[in-house]
Amino acid sequence: MSFIAMAAVSGCNSQPASSAAPSVEGEAATVRFVNVETGCWVLETQSGRVQPVDLPESFRVDGLQVNVVLRDAPAIMSLCQIGPLKTVEKISKRP
Repeated sequence: MSFIAMAAVSGCNSQPASSAAPSVEGEAATVRFVNVETGCWVLETQSGRVQPVDLPESFRVDGLQVNVVLRDAPAIMSLCQIGPLKTVEKISKRP
């Protein structure tokens, strides 16, 4: 029981690991379809290529320019393995 309490307390004061991939915050991106396995959607950003695990259907247009806020999705796996997996927090089409 004391281990759980110690873990909870130490978790409150811990800093993010420096080796963890940073989240993309409000970044411009281009939606791309990559024809591997069954096909995968990726977002190409200035930070690199990421694979959204929940890209809304209305944004699945190859070449679409978007603004996006993403978060890490560490508990999810992908067949494509073509970029870090991210969850879409916010997304909008760029004019």
